[in-house]
Amino acid sequence: MRRRAQGVALIYVIVLMSLLSVYLMELMSNTRIMLRQTRRAEGVAINRNLQASAQAWARFHRGMLSSEEVVLDANDLSRREASIKLITQENAILAETACTVATQSYKQTRKIQFLP
Repeated sequence: MRRRAQGVALIYVIVLMSLLSVYLMELMSNTRIMLRQTRRAEGVAINRNLQASAQAWARFHRGMLSSEEVVLDANDLSRREASIKLITQENAILAETACTVATQSYKQTRKIQFLP
């Protein structure tokens, strides 16, 4: 009779382990989704900060800009690969920013206009 109780306990342990593994797989799936969303939010935030930096730089150097494009070193602003390119147009500046987070790239172009 003692052996039968051990067999039932072993079956309970096997069922419990399988249920636990299903729960952990679901948890890992949700974690992957949250990580992807976090990386996307980080890329959008970095790109927004690059746009703000480009706008501040353009306002500060408004009178000194020539008709050529200016490429700013933005790697100090972000621990990711980032770039800012400013192109002078008529009474406006075109700010192109780009950054790379993991395997995704985020690019944005904004026209900065100055009032006379």
